[in-house]
Amino acid sequence: MNDNKGFTLLELLISVGILVILAGILFPSYISHVHRTRTIICEENRYTLLDEVDLHLIEYSRGDTDEFMASFMEYFAAYIKETQVCPAKGNIRLRFRNTSSGISVIVSCSKHTKRISREISID
Repeated sequence: MNDNKGFTLLELLISVGILVILAGILFPSYISHVHRTRTIICEENRYTLLDEVDLHLIEYSRGDTDEFMASFMEYFAAYIKETQVCPAKGNIRLRFRNTSSGISVIVSCSKHTKRISREISID
């Protein structure tokens, strides 16, 4: 009698085939979740950046405009470099528009399409 206590080649090939099929089913779902997570993180980081802009505008809005813009550019250039705002390595863009009630701030990302904006009234 032959007492081999191992798997046959056919059993191993079937097991590997089942694993490959499962990986083929699960991998696209995993990639989709990773992309969605990066999108959510980028959106939340842009909201945080917008909050920082809001606080900076409130703090420095009563002074000289040139001084404000110089301090603003210096602070946010360092902030965006230190904080990886977009995990998908998108470029973050801040735009300001003067409105009748204050300043409209728009934060956009080159990788993600949703723009985030806020109207900030300055007295």
